[in-house]
Amino acid sequence: MLSLILAATVVTSLHPLREIAMDAGTNIPQLAYARDDRFEYLGTPRGLYRSERIASAPLEVIAWSGESVNALAVDDDGALYLSKGLENFALWPEHTLVRSRDRGVTFENVDAGLFSCIVPSECGYLVPRRITFAPDRIFASAGGNVVVTADDGATWNVLAGATSDGKPAAQTCPAIHERIGERLLFGGECPLDFGYLALGTLRPDLLGWSAGPVRLTAPEMENRNVQFIRDAGNGVVFAGVEGALLKSTDGGESFRYVIHFDLEATRYPYISQFVITPRIVVAGGFDKAKEVAYLAYSADRGESWIDLSAHVANASMVSMLAEDGDGRVLVATFEGEKFVISELVLARLGRRRSVR
Repeated sequence: MLSLILAATVVTSLHPLREIAMDAGTNIPQLAYARDDRFEYLGTPRGLYRSERIASAPLEVIAWSGESVNALAVDDDGALYLSKGLENFALWPEHTLVRSRDRGVTFENVDAGLFSCIVPSECGYLVPRRITFAPDRIFASAGGNVVVTADDGATWNVLAGATSDGKPAAQTCPAIHERIGERLLFGGECPLDFGYLALGTLRPDLLGWSAGPVRLTAPEMENRNVQFIRDAGNGVVFAGVEGALLKSTDGGESFRYVIHFDLEATRYPYISQFVITPRIVVAGGFDKAKEVAYLAYSADRGESWIDLSAHVANASMVSMLAEDGDGRVLVATFEGEKFVISELVLARLGRRRSVR
């Protein structure tokens, strides 16, 4: 008879690392995270921060002090892209999508084609909520649209959303996207109070559709707005929605609920933050019913979930989830007028099983 040790990853505690005093004002109290081969970056309601390691090294504002930075991304060449403007606005009067090729020292605008006018007297640039890349292509979820550019933002093709004179136009329906090869998943709430997920196939040049998009009919979305869509690889895709988390194992062709709270339940978390690591998957956001932070993790690739909300009971929101350059799982919460950045402390617990 042989004995095997089966190990499972568990979260043992939440260890505070640092605090950032900040009044979010009218901004949504969220942080954006990105890293390159040297620095980690935080987009905050009051500017862009940079550190060699957020967990242990000095952290300072390097650009856009006092402005809302709501999305960050680093492309394969190490260029940093940044979205400015209040996230809950479709338009912003100043440039919204900028790029730095020198790690945040200088920036250039890449949003010329995102300029739009609701009426002649109300003009601005569409505000991106998510930025992703393909070779020589930039994708953005901006102003309620999913758009792509092949000329550094001078012009944008609208893959989903609204147009005016062939250009992207601001709309009130939010939209978020995820590209998986030539497939593009996107979702949101349009018309308002009608949550949806849609899937289509892009042309080989990625600038338009070869098939679709088609809205998925199952499962019933129950008016749940989509907060994010994230590809986990090998056909696994997650979508966070109001009060629930969906999982697909066929590349987004179909989804099922792995977390689900009834519309009238005493808890109703908006799952807006998500990180996938080699050991665990972590989801977070805020519980709209209780107006407190929500945090949960899974050690089996998102099939079952353990609630950690008691660890963030003093916070109103989980504002960021990220894996840093050293493999730490970082959790940022918003408490009053400060962000608290902590590390999820993980352990592997083994149990012995006898086999013949």
